[in-house]
Formats: sequence, structure tokens, C-alpha cells
Amino acid sequence: MALFGLKLSPDTHDLVIENGQLVIISDDEVIARNLESRLSTLKGEWILDTSYGYEYRNALGARVTDLQLIESSIKSYILDTEGVTSISTFKLDYEPANQRRLIITFGVLTVNNTIVEIGGVTLG
Repeated sequence: MALFGLKLSPDTHDLVIENGQLVIISDDEVIARNLESRLSTLKGEWILDTSYGYEYRNALGARVTDLQLIESSIKSYILDTEGVTSISTFKLDYEPANQRRLIITFGVLTVNNTIVEIGGVTLG
């Protein structure tokens, strides 16, 4: 399975242009970019597709946060990403004192039989 996409700057999330050309990425880089983008975009935030993104406001806004339920939901969302076959590692850090924020670090096995590590995706 060949996946292709455009490279985004990790700092600004703008398209990367080198020598006047858009930078094309493929396979595991596309999977990693898609995972980070899908998780860090709040569902309904993108005007062109309001179904895109992950809905985390309800879970993080609750007085009692069920971390097992949140973890299960996030893992299901990760596994629903094109090119992901399984989750190899997963760590969820919850910071209730810091405006109810979640930081997710995880690894996935891809259709290319490689492990892609994603570090520090922040929700909230």
C-alpha cells in the first residue's frame, strides 16, 4: 500500500516548500502525519470537513474523568487511521491541574511492517 501526502511543518503545520516545490512524503511519514493531525484537531474545528478530528472536550471537561474510557476511545481512533494495523506502545499523561490536558505518546505497527513512534500529542 503506497500512501502519499504533503509535508507539514511540525511547528506551524503549514505546507513545507523547498526550492519552490511542495515536499511530498510517503508511507510511514504520511501515517505519522495523519495520526498527529487527526488527534490534535478537535472534531468540528475544520470548516471543510466538520466530521474530521477527535472529540475530546466532553471527556476532559467532566468533573470525574474516566481515563480508561478515554484511553479506549483514543486507541480505537488510532486504529481507525489508514495504514495502522496495531498499537505497539501507549502512554497517556493526564494533567488535571493544567487545564485538563492529555498528552499521548504511542507507537503503531503499520501496513509496511514498521513501527512508527508518535511523541507528545496534546489534547485539550
